[in-house]
Amino acid sequence: MTVTRTAQIDVRLASVRAALQAVQPHRSKVKTGDDEAMYRLRLVFSAGQLYVMATNGSTAALAKAGLFKDSRGALGKLDPDDAPMIVDLQPRRIPLILQQFKPNQAESAEHQLIRFDVNLDPADPVIDLTDIGGLWSEGESLRFPIESPAEAFPDVMTIVAKAMQTGASDPKSKDLVTDPKVLALFAAAGKAYDQPVRIRPCGSPQDRGFLVTCGPDFVAAIESKHGDDGGTKARDQALVDWLNLIKPNKLVAV
Repeated sequence: MTVTRTAQIDVRLASVRAALQAVQPHRSKVKTGDDEAMYRLRLVFSAGQLYVMATNGSTAALAKAGLFKDSRGALGKLDPDDAPMIVDLQPRRIPLILQQFKPNQAESAEHQLIRFDVNLDPADPVIDLTDIGGLWSEGESLRFPIESPAEAFPDVMTIVAKAMQTGASDPKSKDLVTDPKVLALFAAAGKAYDQPVRIRPCGSPQDRGFLVTCGPDFVAAIESKHGDDGGTKARDQALVDWLNLIKPNKLVAV
């Protein structure tokens, strides 16, 4: 069989928006030299999942959104001749997408979708994004040309998978569980002292404290909420689910 070069894929609007918003800050802001390949967000339409990823060389971020419908066949399966579809987006596209595709708070989120029409024809590769049941008029769409995937883009999936495997296999590890806004508070120290921020556990393995330093003149402590919300088992299971999903994937551009 021939390789599939066109597909119509529906993904829940809320999941797509969350993935783009969460991953976007981790792309490289430098578009020259060695960092040029990382000046993008990568969408990977795999079997049953849309993966959104970005990296700046220091952090690597990966988010997933389950597919609602896929013209390539049954969800979770690809033809043996096919590979996941890869679409690289320039960062300036992301605000346009988030502005265009907004949820309708008065309606159920279940069937508010973004429809991706992907065409990887080498002569005119494009991607169309269409609103299905969102805030604005149904059927409004955006079209972007598709660039060839950057071969030098780091293997974000492998980077993140190795980090998860290491974290899951270390029985002595201690989690820092806190509101993201708490971590954002330390950006001011990094800016004031022009130093990196270091976070390390303190006390016994049962304690939930973490020590934060920034250069020689700043020190702070964070209390971790690990286990307080009863979500530890759910978070651990989510990690296992991630590893089961991404470990066998081979991200080869078609």
